[in-house]
Amino acid sequence: MSLTPELVARCHRAVEDTGPEPGLAYLDDADYEAMLDTALLGR
Repeated sequence: MSLTPELVARCHRAVEDTGPEPGLAYLDDADYEAMLDTALLGR
């Protein structure tokens, strides 16, 4: 079976982006950098 444009069109559906969910803590670039540094120290 090939993934044809027609098959993609049959399963596509638009999903509204409601943005960040209130009450959750989201990571920023500094958080990701700190996590990466910690992971690389364990190598």
